Amino acid sequence: MVYKIKRFLIIILFFSISFISFGDDPAPPPPPECPTTNSPPVGSPIEDGVSVILGLGLFYGAFKLQQVRKKIKETKNII
Repeated sequence: MVYKIKRFLIIILFFSISFISFGDDPAPPPPPECPTTNSPPVGSPIEDGVSVILGLGLFYGAFKLQQVRKKIKETKNII
């Protein structure tokens, strides 16, 4: 069971790295003489903090997995 969870987390890590590395740069802004410059931007670009958030999420998942494994081991020792 633990190996399946480890394998799943590793696969998610590799897929998340590939998604981040293929992100496109935002389009350049229109020239100032263009009449559409007064319109608000369509969307906001994804910042560099996505990789940090994914890394923290993976660490938190590993921490929770360790807690669950420790709790299972303690319950086996009690019985």
